[in-house]
Amino acid sequence: MARASGSGALAARHISAMLARKFGDLINMDDVEAVGHPQRDRAFQARALAAMAARMLTGCTFQQAAASVIDGFDDLGIDAVATSSATGELWLIQAKWSDSAAARADSESATKLLRGFRILEGRGFERFNQQLQPHVAAIEEVLASPNAGVHLVLAVMGTAESSHRLLAAINSELAEINRFGPIADLRVLSAADFHAAALSDLEDPAVELTATFSRGWFHQSLPHSAYHGVVSAQEVARWYQEQGAALFARNMRHPLGDTAVNLGLDSTLRKQPEYFSYFNNGITVLCDSVRTEFFDQRQHGAPARLVLSGASIVNGAQTTAAVYRAFREDPATVKDATVMVRIICLDDAPEGLARELTRAVNTQNEALRRDFIALDPVQTQIRDDFRLSLGKEYVVKRGALLPGPEEGCSVEEAATALACSYADSALAVLAGRGDALWEDGPHAPYTRLFGTQPSALQIWRSVQLLRTVQESLGALHSRLVGRGARIADAGRLLIAHIVFQHADLSDIDVPDADWATALSQARAVVPDVVSSLVAHIECEFGDRTLVAPLFHDAAAAARLVTDVLADLADPAWRPPALEPRDVLVGRSERKPNSVRLLVSHDRLPDGTLLMYSPTSREEQSIGDWLNADPDRFMAVWSNDVKRPLQWRADGRQYSPSGLIMHMWRESGWNEAPVAVNGAARWTLPSGQTLAELAEEIWQRESNGTAAGGTQEAARQDGASGV
Repeated sequence: MARASGSGALAARHISAMLARKFGDLINMDDVEAVGHPQRDRAFQARALAAMAARMLTGCTFQQAAASVIDGFDDLGIDAVATSSATGELWLIQAKWSDSAAARADSESATKLLRGFRILEGRGFERFNQQLQPHVAAIEEVLASPNAGVHLVLAVMGTAESSHRLLAAINSELAEINRFGPIADLRVLSAADFHAAALSDLEDPAVELTATFSRGWFHQSLPHSAYHGVVSAQEVARWYQEQGAALFARNMRHPLGDTAVNLGLDSTLRKQPEYFSYFNNGITVLCDSVRTEFFDQRQHGAPARLVLSGASIVNGAQTTAAVYRAFREDPATVKDATVMVRIICLDDAPEGLARELTRAVNTQNEALRRDFIALDPVQTQIRDDFRLSLGKEYVVKRGALLPGPEEGCSVEEAATALACSYADSALAVLAGRGDALWEDGPHAPYTRLFGTQPSALQIWRSVQLLRTVQESLGALHSRLVGRGARIADAGRLLIAHIVFQHADLSDIDVPDADWATALSQARAVVPDVVSSLVAHIECEFGDRTLVAPLFHDAAAAARLVTDVLADLADPAWRPPALEPRDVLVGRSERKPNSVRLLVSHDRLPDGTLLMYSPTSREEQSIGDWLNADPDRFMAVWSNDVKRPLQWRADGRQYSPSGLIMHMWRESGWNEAPVAVNGAARWTLPSGQTLAELAEEIWQRESNGTAAGGTQEAARQDGASGV
């Protein structure tokens, strides 16, 4: 972090003046017009500080930074939201202002940010104020990215509490979020950082880069000074890590995100990093001046470090972002990768050269791995089979006019459908990664899908089945909110894969087969698949696991497929009701699961004996079965959030609801309900149920929060205090 000069109060005055100058007419203050000037000024400074943080972190314009501010009632602890589709990053910012630069980053603020992020990830957008709503689409796009990065940012007008103390306070939460890979981190911007920004004013940032040419490079001096060489991918990643979007100040566009090209770059970096410079066109950098520092001998091509002032990447934004994504996920991934870099110095160039160079290097067409599929004779034969056997079109070349839904399909849709039909769920996971299915080789996805040249009929019926699943999910969407809706959206290809595996596809390539019935059955089973999937995710991974990374993890996806198919194959299984479980009434926080409350508060010791307390209907239906073995009434508690009950009848672990439904199935009760509140059926020796004990804890916590009932606490923003 930068160091501020002068006293804290002086730094605060500098920053306050800069914020007023840059954001005075941009920050929306309509909601605090009625309050007094001191409170209004404080609210403006906190909001402008959050906006400035967004600009410093993303390199966006001042107008975009001001639009990122959502501070106000119902901001749920988040003062500003910024996103980057290019790198799949989301910044959630909370700001604290102090005229004396005495604000502090603390664990309470970090916890609020985490809670706000949890609500966003669970699609609880309706719980936020109207200022957040324009950002919803961008947030959903980032959270759906397989390489999403979430940065919780505390922007404080003061010094930051030691980062290790902050991390220790929220370590378990971050560990749970990052269980399928590094997704979230915590950052602190202090007064020193904002003061440094005030001194530079961030108008036209003079970016300084260091490019290390460790082997053969050359310099041309005419007509303008230019350098050509190879730079390590780790060094390029650090350019982006340190400078962000300021790297592309002169470029026509910022990185574009998960396009097919960029996903191909990601794949090469992860699987063949040593070939990256061969498969990539490299980066072009314009700069105002170059200073060359040789490590040893001052001679042409000898190892050297070039210090570039006023640098900007005018071609290669996608390459830079791809390298940074791979580096952020695992720095070791890119240690063997290099990038071709061309540096053009403009210190004596005529006016307009920079603009012409930028236009020239950004108007070249690229050939994608997907494009080479059109050269495969197998695809030509499939296209001919479509025309001759079905009278339909099969489009292979990128950019060609796509046929209507009843007239045919594209190779992309065909590949996705075949991936979902494949027994290995890993291919359905890869289908969600854009260009990944086009990788060729003996055991690569493309070979597995098309190596045996599936018939046009098999492909077309697979496409029809995939479309049927997608249409059914669309129809189901209105019944789902919150976490259930996110699971259905993020898991749509895995859901399709499960439907494919459950369906009888033995006649898929038999011309006279009744395929309409197969499609009808698939349509009918989609709600059951979603219901089972939601239940197993909550049971196996907990209701706090991030959804999108779960579906990008091949092992987790395979486990879910096995569980859901087992449910569908069980004649006694009843799908849990698909209810809008995240609809909130009267509270800004959803009441936690009873078991989680009891375990997190260590309320019951391991070994506590519990007794099943059936309702009169249950007793009438399964009473004889229960009485035949008294152990069927009994379970032993252990502090496990997933399966806390050990049933005495078989010694296996269950959730409270899961055990009761298992008992209903074992008893042969065919008219049993499809769902049950298990915590309300298991009774302690005191006569209290698990649900009642959990309710006591919840009410005590809720009353404790209400006792602090200040307007500041109700807003949960920790920022302006208005």
